[in-house]
Order: sequence, then C-alpha cells, then structure tokens
Amino acid sequence: MEVDLELEKFKKSFDKKLEQFFINLIECQNDPCLINYLHEVKEYVLNGGKRLRPYILWKMISEQCQNVSAYDNVLIAFELLHNSTLIEDDIIDKHTVRRNRKTLPVVFNKNSINGEHLSLLVANLLKDKALTLILEAKISSQKRKDCLVAFNNISMSVNEGQVQDLAFRKNLSVNEKKLKSQVKLVSACFIGEMFKLGAMKNREIWFEVGVRLGVIFQM
Repeated sequence: MEVDLELEKFKKSFDKKLEQFFINLIECQNDPCLINYLHEVKEYVLNGGKRLRPYILWKMISEQCQNVSAYDNVLIAFELLHNSTLIEDDIIDKHTVRRNRKTLPVVFNKNSINGEHLSLLVANLLKDKALTLILEAKISSQKRKDCLVAFNNISMSVNEGQVQDLAFRKNLSVNEKKLKSQVKLVSACFIGEMFKLGAMKNREIWFEVGVRLGVIFQM
C-alpha cells in the first residue's frame, strides 16, 4: 500500500515535468503542422500510464544520491522510450484505443495521411528526443554512458521481442517457455535495466530481480 501511494505521488510530480518537456518542445517549433502533431503526442503520453519504469529508477537512485533532480532528463527519456514502444505496438497490433483514448495511428489517419506511417515517425522522434535528453543530462560521463547502454539494450530487446511476437502469430505450437522468453524481451528487460541502472553494486543481480518482476507484472 505504501508503494502504491508513493508511486501515485511520484506520478503527479513526474507528470508535471513531463508536461513541461512537451511545452518546451512545442514552443521551439515553427511549423504549425508539426506543432499540431506534437500536441497529439503530448496528450497520448500524458493520458494515463503508471510511470513505473521511471519510478523504479528514481527510487533506486534516491536511496543513494541526494541530487536526484540531476536525473530528471534521464527519467523523462526512458518514459519517452517506453511510449515510443507503445506507439509501435499500436501500429503492429492495429490497436484503435489505448487508455480509453484513440491511438495515434487512428488520430493521424486523416486528410490523405497514412496514420501508421506518421505514428512510426513520431515514435522515432520520441526516441531521438530521449537520446538528446540523456546526452544533456547533468550527470557524470560514466553515468551518461550507462544510461545510453541501457537505452540501447532496451531498444534492441523490444525489437527482438516484437519480431518473435510476429513469428508466433498463427502458430498454435508456441509453448510456455517461448512465450515467457518473448515477454522478457518486450517488457521485462526494460524493468530489469531500470533496476540495474539505479544500482550501485550487484547490478546483474538487480537486473535479474527486475526481469522476474517484469515477467510477473506482464503476465
């Protein structure tokens, strides 16, 4: 119960920072068309979500670092990465609704524009902005390198998991072991990387803890 309350408190505070990121991003644009799309992306990202991944990293860091605010860019970056994977998932699975709201492929699919194509570009844009945030974070060069490694590991893992997911479709012989492996790649490894990135020591053990929790959470 205490974790739920702390997570809710974190989400409220974090969402304000996330919203400000999008406000700043939109204010830097001159193209009305791009501004309109970014407003839709902002609503998509801020519409629900537990913020579990940045919370885990924040919690791990706050246990050993007084200047946690230095990691604000990093926390936002990994939430952007997470949402980019959700957008891609919406495209692959042809979802029309997520969190009781129309998905971006549906929202963008108008005025002779292919909503899936535009959504894919937006997902890539979120990843680009996320990488920029990490590079600009006021943390040590080693921590910045660790963040970039984690980012790369997560991105590769999710892509491999999505490939497996497509390969499993219409295959009635997929067993529990294969399904568990796919779940690890798509979602659990992300949580594992958050634990590993925030740990001071025994990082591989923390990674495994995160992966196992991630599998349980996803299942």
